[in-house]
Amino acid sequence: NGHIWMFAARCVAGLCGNSFIFTRASVGDISTAATSARNFAVLAGTIGFGFVGGAPVGAALSTKQLQLPMLVSLAVIVVNMGCILALQETLLPKDREQVVWRRANPIGTISFLLDAKFLMVFAVMAFLDQFTISLLQTIFLPYAAYVYNVAREVATPVLVIFGIGQGIVYALIMR
Repeated sequence: NGHIWMFAARCVAGLCGNSFIFTRASVGDISTAATSARNFAVLAGTIGFGFVGGAPVGAALSTKQLQLPMLVSLAVIVVNMGCILALQETLLPKDREQVVWRRANPIGTISFLLDAKFLMVFAVMAFLDQFTISLLQTIFLPYAAYVYNVAREVATPVLVIFGIGQGIVYALIMR
């Protein structure tokens, strides 16, 4: 029963698109050609640092009550959405285009990607990247506990090391 709710929650989260959409769009809007790679690398590096901080905090919170990390995560998401709603438009008026509502839907997006074969490769890569990161975040601790009988206190540092490695890769290689 819990797996069904976890799957449903991930589907809803995917449909909502999470804050990465807004963050990436804002970084793209404010970046120049010279600063774009650096700005996106910094943004991607913060994901790694989220692993560094999120995994131990989630493990510590779950020792008191199993649902507590999810409730704290919900509170952080609500604050994050408030911050997003408070942001002003970052795209300059001269760069804005008229919205074509007929294409502003999942089918329109897919048809756009199918027309631009070059972008389709990046869309598949982005999907696989987000899918695997979400899978790792969602499943790793329960999987390690169930299959290997490893306590959260032992498995959490693995996610921390993963986050540090991801942060270093993005900070150093993608400058």
